[in-house]
Formats: sequence, C-alpha cells, structure tokens
Amino acid sequence: MNNNFTSSRWVFIKHYYGRVRGALSGLAILIPLTMLIEQLAPWYMAKMVDLISNGTVTQDVWHNVVILFALIVGFSLALPICEYGVMLILQYCVLSPISLDIRGDLFDILLKREPRFFKQYAAGDLMTKIEQCRRSIAAYSSLGDFCFGIYRPLCGLIVILVLLSRISTIFACWTFISLMLCFGLFYFTAQTAKQTANAVEQKYAELFGRAVGKINHFFLIKIFGTAKRETQNLGQKIDSLNKVSNLDVWLRKRNKAVLGLSSLLFFCVLMSAAVYLWVHRQISVGDVVYIFTVVGGSLLGTIYGMYDTVAGMTYRLSLLKQNLKIFNEPAQITDAENARALHAPIKDVEIKNLDFAYEGNPLVLHKLNLKIKAGEKVGLVGVSGSGKTTLLHLLLRLENTPHGCIFINGRDITELPQENVHKLIAFIPQDTSLFHRSIADNMAYGTFKTTAKQIKQVAKIAYLSEFIEDLPQKYNTLVGDKGIKLSGGQRQRVAIARAVMKNAPILLLDEATSALDSESENYIQKSLKKLIKDKTVIVAAHRLSTLKNMDRIVVIEHGRITEDGTPEALLKNAGKFAALWHLQMSEENK
Repeated sequence: MNNNFTSSRWVFIKHYYGRVRGALSGLAILIPLTMLIEQLAPWYMAKMVDLISNGTVTQDVWHNVVILFALIVGFSLALPICEYGVMLILQYCVLSPISLDIRGDLFDILLKREPRFFKQYAAGDLMTKIEQCRRSIAAYSSLGDFCFGIYRPLCGLIVILVLLSRISTIFACWTFISLMLCFGLFYFTAQTAKQTANAVEQKYAELFGRAVGKINHFFLIKIFGTAKRETQNLGQKIDSLNKVSNLDVWLRKRNKAVLGLSSLLFFCVLMSAAVYLWVHRQISVGDVVYIFTVVGGSLLGTIYGMYDTVAGMTYRLSLLKQNLKIFNEPAQITDAENARALHAPIKDVEIKNLDFAYEGNPLVLHKLNLKIKAGEKVGLVGVSGSGKTTLLHLLLRLENTPHGCIFINGRDITELPQENVHKLIAFIPQDTSLFHRSIADNMAYGTFKTTAKQIKQVAKIAYLSEFIEDLPQKYNTLVGDKGIKLSGGQRQRVAIARAVMKNAPILLLDEATSALDSESENYIQKSLKKLIKDKTVIVAAHRLSTLKNMDRIVVIEHGRITEDGTPEALLKNAGKFAALWHLQMSEENK
C-alpha cells in the first residue's frame, strides 16, 4: 500500500471517501430531496391557510383544500422513508466500510515499523491515534455531523430561500443577509474554541496511553507496592484533563449564548419585516404563517445546531492533522524497489565489515566479519553488551546496516523483501511473548497450514505435551496476555515449539533456554540436536552448557570477534571462552 494517503488530512479524506464515491453521490442527491419534502409540507399548509382565510367556502375551495391536505399527508409519509434511506446508506455503505479500512490500513503501517519506532510511543497512545483518525472522518459524530449538521441544513436553507423568494424577493434577501452574518459569527466563535478542544483530545490521548501502560505493568506496580503513587499520578493527569475540559465547556457555552442572542435579534428583525410586508398587503396571511414557521423553527434551530457541528468538525480536522504526522513519518527500514525474494536453498550466511551503533551511542559492533556455511551451528559468546543480540537483530533486519553488509547466498539482505528475510529465519528471543490465544494457536503462529497431529508431535518434542494434557481445555487453553498464565519455562518451550513449527532454514536463538531448569534444558538440548540437524543455527548464550553441541564458537568482546573455533579448540587455547567455561563449571559444582 502506498502510504502517501497519510501525507495530509485532505489527501487522507479524499483517499477514503473516494472508495465510497457512489454511496456519497447517493447521499448528495437524497438529502436535498429529503429537505425539499420537509419544506413542502409547511409551504402547502400555508397555502391551505390562505384558502380557508378567504371567508367563502365553495366547492372549488374544498376541492383544493382536499388536494393540499393529501399533499401534506403524502410529504409527511415520504419524509421518514427518505430519512431512513439516508441512514441506511450512511451507516452500511459509507461509515462501516471506511471505519474498517482506516483501522486496517493504519494498523498495517504500524506493523511495518521497526522496533525503534515502538520504543518512542506507548501502545495505548498509538491505538488512541488510530481511533481518533477514524472518528475524524468515519464516525457518525463526524461524517454524520456533516451530513445532518451542515449539508442537510444548508440544503434546507437553500430550499427555504427559494420558497421565500416566491413570497417576497426583498424578504428573501434580508433573510440571506441575516444568515451570512450568523455564519460569520459562529465561524469566528468556533475558531476561538478550537485550541482548547484540541487540547482536550491530546490530554485524553495521554491519559489513555498512561492508563494502558499502568495496566501492562501491573505486576511491577504490585511487587514494588507503588499502587497508591501510580493512582495519584493518574489522578494528576485526570485533574489536568478536567481543567482543560472545563475551559472548553465554558467557551462552548459562552459562544452558544452569544450566538443565541444574535439569532434572537435576527428573528425579531425578520418577524418585524414579515409583519410590515403583511400590513402593506405585500404578502398574505398564509405567507406570514409560513415565514413564522420556517424562520422561528427551521432557521433559528438550524443556525443554533450548526454551531456545535462546525466547532466539532473544526477541531476534529485539526486533530486529524496532528495524528497523521505519526503515520506519515518515513519508515527507517524499507524494501528496495527491485527487491526479489530468495527461494533457493541456503548456502551460506556472511557478514562483511559490519559496523553498527544505536542512535546517539558509541559503536556496538566494529568491523565484524563472519561467514557461516549452510547447516553449520555457531554459538555466540560474550558478556552482556558485547553485541550478540544486536547481531541477531541485524540478521533479522530489524535495524538498518549503514556500514557493512549481511549476505544470504551472496545476496545482500537489503535487496530482499523484509517478509522474505523473516520467512527464511526463525527466531527465539530471550524475552518470550505469547498472544492471548490458545496454546495451539501460539505454537502454530508462524505457519499457515498446521494440523492438530503436527501440533501434538511438536509438543512432545518440546516436552510440552505432559503439562498440556493436564489442563482442562488442553491445547485450547488460553495463555493470557503475553502468556502470563504459563510459567517462564513453559512460555519458553512454547516459543521453541513455535520456531520448530515454522521450519525455517535458518534458526536464531537468543538465550532461548534461559528460563528453563537444568532438567528441562537437558531435554530441550536433546530435542534441538535432532531438529537443527539440517538447519543453519546461530545461538547467543550466557549459559555455555547450551553451546556444547555447536560446530563453532565465536567470542565477541566490545563488538569485535576475538576468538573463533570449535569448543574443544577454544578450551585448549585458554582464552576468554575457556575462562568463562571454567568459571561457570566451578559455580555449578558448588
């Protein structure tokens, strides 16, 4: 999808409204027809008043009265039918499809962002922005307000002005001038309240994001006993929101009061003009009745109602402009225009002259060179911060490689589609995260076609089947948000099973057995030894016992490779690996 549709609010609106052009055209025709029907009923009622007020009741008069009464009844019956048709088109042909598309498109943009992006924004704040963008153009309070609060009243005003011109051109002109003055006044007052209205939405977004963040970290809040402090902190945010909300409400009420007084003044002027024209025999009694009906009811009610609509739409469009900025930020990691997927069997993975540093930090990797043959098992060893996890993330192309290259089968991974790279690689991270879905769904997440039999086979391999069979719903058991219903070791084994089921030719493990006890780790190591036989494997680990089956060990210190060889050879060399190995063995034997 071309993300240019978020470049501005008007492009955004055009992009989505263009998808329902036919339905909008139907509304553009049906709404004026509805207003015409609505105004014809009082118009013909005024004509009937003129007939009755003549004082003489003849056969022709009764005949005309019956015709007018039938027209009034017909228009009164046709009006709700037309309004029902407008509601159906608006809801089912416009709002529903656009709402679905906006949520999907903006969420798709977020999912394509790099990990660095999600470190800058809270999840709750991002979801709030998606909803605010949707509500700005695809909620009943936005498009519905425009249709029923602006377009429909304007169509009604045009119909009224046309009908008034048939009564008196002069009076129609006075009415038009009065309306223009009212419109100018409420547009000016709407602008004065726009800033506070936007502030309310921003404060709400901050509050929502903060609240979601606290819920996500409830365990941390619980164990540190900071619930009271967090509640007070949230209370400060709520108080800040209330202050801005109160100011916004006060401005709205003040502006509506000014507009109400102005409308009342215009009403008195127009009614006086109508009486003046009647006294001078320029209009009839029925005309006066019609004028009082539409000016006192339709016009003043319309003007008063349009104020809220214009004020609301003004700040919603302003808010849309602000929210789209985050979706319009250029992606840091993008596919090349000529990117072609790699489908051939893996021959080798090669890293050449790789330098990398996180923004504003010193280099994590320095001129790193490493070649891994197909089917080779390589262990990465080093203290925390040496660059092991960073290297795995670069292999997954979760970060850009500004200096140096990473090749798979001799092809730079920046020339491959990101989706293709991720299909070639299965990754088991140190911090396991599961979806709030069933165990079976989490195990099969990286695959598209999986049978229940395959899931059970992999569960046995990953030593999951025993505890799963003891659960009431077995493989259909929900694991909770991030897998909170499972123990750390169980989550890790589900993650291992998930990577096994993906069956990618390259397997990356980042402390994949760190959450397992020694017995479980031993079982997993035996299983992995069979499962990784035909795969290219890179394992980053602090627990060196997990690397005993590796073909090679690569020691990384301060972002540089200082040792590279078989486990046996490195132990004989008495270098960094040997020192770490003997230290861990002595600690385990205590």
